[in-house]
This record gives sequence, structure tokens and C-alpha cells, in this order.
Amino acid sequence: MTWGGPPLMPQTGQVHYDLALPPGDVERLLSLGATRTATGLADPDGNEFHLI
Repeated sequence: MTWGGPPLMPQTGQVHYDLALPPGDVERLLSLGATRTATGLADPDGNEFHLI
């Protein structure tokens, strides 16, 4: 999965991901543009995902 810049089309729904990552990758995701939310993280387009 990659983040390739601004969305090409307006968002019409919500996407939710559950990701399994090695320890320490949260900081890497934040450096790539993810933001913290109340329930996990969100990608630059605002799609939330949880780390498992």
C-alpha cells in the first residue's frame, strides 16, 4: 500500500484498514503523513486505520 499524493476523485465513502506492523513503524507512518486519531491513525486522505 502506498500514498501517492492528493486524491484524484472526491471521497464518497470511508475506508477502514487493520494493519499488522513491526514495532517502531508507527513513527515511520507519522513521518510519511499519517496523523493520530482517537481510535488509531489516519492516512493523509483521512481514512482511519488501526494497528494490530
